[in-house]
Amino acid sequence: MFDVTVAESFSQLDAWLKEARASGASRRMPCVLCANHVDLTGGATRAVTEEEGRKWAADHSMSYFETSAETGLGVSEALESLFTTALATKNARAASGGASSAPTPMPGDAAAATGAAAGTGKVGKGRRGR
Repeated sequence: MFDVTVAESFSQLDAWLKEARASGASRRMPCVLCANHVDLTGGATRAVTEEEGRKWAADHSMSYFETSAETGLGVSEALESLFTTALATKNARAASGGASSAPTPMPGDAAAATGAAAGTGKVGKGRRGR
């Protein structure tokens, strides 16, 4: 997610994705990119265009959604897309003989490089205990 009114939040997407991968997120894990604050019109100026957001998402094999946390615009659609993709991925793995629901580390993923066990439910740095 990035704030369309703050260019720096968009420029940080690569670093955030890299951190997620370093924390064990598989490259096969479905992701969506949400452009937030699209409802802000008053004094806020849009710093990142929809075209820029869509290109970044496409370059990283993600769906793109224009969203507003304030009004709820696009939030349900983004979550539905994410969950639908995750379920389809899980079903495809099961159908191909990979019955495990745990994400499979890809070459270059932190879990594969360190030999960490996949599917523990622990994401590592950044996950908050409840």
